[in-house]
Amino acid sequence: TVYHYGGLMMELCEDIDASDAMYEAGFEAFPDEGRFAFMISANASNYRKDTDRALLWMKKAAAAPNSAPWYSASVAGLIKKDDGLDSSISYLEEQLKMMEPSPFRDYTEKRYRSLLHESYEIKIEELRQKFIVATGRKPSVVEELHIPVSDPYEVQGGEWIIAEDGRVRSSVVESKKRRKAQ
Repeated sequence: TVYHYGGLMMELCEDIDASDAMYEAGFEAFPDEGRFAFMISANASNYRKDTDRALLWMKKAAAAPNSAPWYSASVAGLIKKDDGLDSSISYLEEQLKMMEPSPFRDYTEKRYRSLLHESYEIKIEELRQKFIVATGRKPSVVEELHIPVSDPYEVQGGEWIIAEDGRVRSSVVESKKRRKAQ
């Protein structure tokens, strides 16, 4: 549409205000099309370095009826960048409650598990460091840490393991890291 290409051309001319104006007009004319709100969010993030504006428009993009399924995960990424990992996880939990089974839900759940694992990995590392300070040695088995949460990848057969680098992570995540390294 004229709004989409007009916004892109203004962006190429480095006139971000005009680009946003085109996208805003497009979103007003076609409120079911999340891509216009997405482009405003991208401008806010990439050019203006304005996370609040980027988040506001990304939420509008994700809420649009014809939005791409990954917009919800993008909202979570912006929240993580601005407000922290726990807020991103909470946002995706709420999204998952409202989503019907679909490939889009599967994608969102995959992102949710990844963020949840990242959050747990940070907390488990704190447990591991406390163990080292208290005992003067590294844990030799995961059970020594008494991890209070289950592996978010447990449904895929994952379990907490001590990786080669000494850190604790899901066996599913560690297996992916090894495959990427090869």
